[in-house]
Amino acid sequence: MELEFLDWLRSRLSDATGVAQNWQNDAAVLTPPAGKQLVVTTDAVVDGTHFKSAGHSLELIGRKALAVNLSDLAAMAAEPSSAFISIVVPRDGIGGLAPIDVIRRVYEGIIPLADEFGVTIAGGDTNVADAPLTIAMTLIGYVDHDRAWRRDGAKAGDAIYVTGPLGGSIDGHHMTFVPRVREALAIAKSCQVNAAMDISDGLSLDLWRICEASGVGAELDAGAIPISEVARRLAKRDNREPLEHSLNDGEDFELLLVGPSESLDPMNLTPIGRCVAERSITINHGERREELPKRGFEHR
Repeated sequence: MELEFLDWLRSRLSDATGVAQNWQNDAAVLTPPAGKQLVVTTDAVVDGTHFKSAGHSLELIGRKALAVNLSDLAAMAAEPSSAFISIVVPRDGIGGLAPIDVIRRVYEGIIPLADEFGVTIAGGDTNVADAPLTIAMTLIGYVDHDRAWRRDGAKAGDAIYVTGPLGGSIDGHHMTFVPRVREALAIAKSCQVNAAMDISDGLSLDLWRICEASGVGAELDAGAIPISEVARRLAKRDNREPLEHSLNDGEDFELLLVGPSESLDPMNLTPIGRCVAERSITINHGERREELPKRGFEHR
């Protein structure tokens, strides 16, 4: 199966921009551009946890596997370069499709997004097993020396921003989102960012991670947090507050950025609060202020 698949993949990638054609070797040799540092991220998506093969197209599943890794590079302000993709397919295939056809369709979702963001598919592996569909991906990116964004640089007095509306991703956004790579690279060119990450597990939990890494606290303005229209619709169905969805749902894949307001204000971002010296996180509801629980999506 693997040889047949590689023959298909070579033909499928022949016209793709920046795609490696030398697949005869056991590993890839990468040379970082002068003055750049290597940024490496890896993530896996698994049937039943991150998607449902019975409910999502294989193309969308492949797209998501790449998109979540691109989002991690965006969170470090890194320009994407290469991808290494390993796929495990159930031995009996999925939905009546043979394993090789499953893999082909997964790649039909990966390839357009890779081409859109200039990602070279530089290697990987395919296997069949008595296991759920699993796509493990490693992405390589580059960033100017000592210019990678980190989680541990937030300072008291810094403003806190997000790049877009939050909440309700389970209604489809988690499969179709556009990773904020372009936004990150544009911001990094002209702005000072002291701390950053992508919002994959919910604003509440991910802000706690930045604050704990940086040794600061935060005060959020509840009225400033952008809530997606999907989150508002979900709130009507499940009797939860829209704000609760925007704080805790996860898989928004917007960027959470912390830095001086004078630097970041011109970038069309949404300010939602500020960092403080006291190591707690509170949320202001007007006349009422409360502690923000450390709540969100956690793998268990």
